[in-house]
Amino acid sequence: MNDRILVKVSANESSISFQTVTKKRKSPHRFYILRSELERLRREGSVITYDLHSFARLRYDPDKGVLSIRFIWLSASDRGEFTGWEQTVRLPYDTLAEFAARSLVDGESKQWKALSLAERRTPKLVFCSKENLHAAVSNKIVRSKLVRCLRDHFDWLSTDEIRIFNDFLPYSFFFQAYRAGCPGICGGLILHDHQDLGRAYYCIQAEQLFELYQTCANRKQIETICLKFLRSLDATKVSVNGHLYFVPRHTMEQVVVFETFIEEVSRLNRNNTPLFANSFYLIDDAKQRDKMTEEFYLAV
Repeated sequence: MNDRILVKVSANESSISFQTVTKKRKSPHRFYILRSELERLRREGSVITYDLHSFARLRYDPDKGVLSIRFIWLSASDRGEFTGWEQTVRLPYDTLAEFAARSLVDGESKQWKALSLAERRTPKLVFCSKENLHAAVSNKIVRSKLVRCLRDHFDWLSTDEIRIFNDFLPYSFFFQAYRAGCPGICGGLILHDHQDLGRAYYCIQAEQLFELYQTCANRKQIETICLKFLRSLDATKVSVNGHLYFVPRHTMEQVVVFETFIEEVSRLNRNNTPLFANSFYLIDDAKQRDKMTEEFYLAV
């Protein structure tokens, strides 16, 4: 809690001002933002503005209901030099908007302050079915295993919410992840060996696949990389079937780079399917020229 930022907000008829305070320092001045800019923020979702020498970028996330303000606080010295720092605060948008509207009414407070919202590091867990949950938390051994599993294995920063439902197995669940309201990865949170609770353990069946999905490139992505690289070599496809290309003399030196890339992809391939790339010089004779010409015109 000691690193949280206190934000002091003041209102007048035409603008809203912000001042930040931390344990170590406070902002060099109040930052005034016109009410019209806040209205534009609600419509467009992002606004960049300035006050004195400082700048601020405002972002509104309607799904989370959060307003993020990235301040660049600058101060000018007598010699015309600027010093400053960067600071980001996160405020509940609806609460701030309500304060801004009330502040226009006579007799209402013109001052409001709040701590910057902490950055959430784990998704929100929502149990949509309660039967298996009640059974799990009623058993001390199972409750400890479930809490540990939820704590250690659902730290998916790219996920906003995980909805958890009953599974047909005892003490087990089915889950569906969501980001920005759209469904994502799903799977089972299964208690294995539930006949012996002392040895039983929870396993997330989709976790390994999800980690691969985040860190690995699929076949389509690899093909796109290869095709872009071949285009950079001015390569011409000369085979109707398969992947046979003609590379002109002036880009031949880069063929080694391409072959090395394919060898590395083959080494790291998780499907255990070997990949090959081979190059060879064409013999400049009449037969080869005729064959290559025929293949080329069939391809184009």
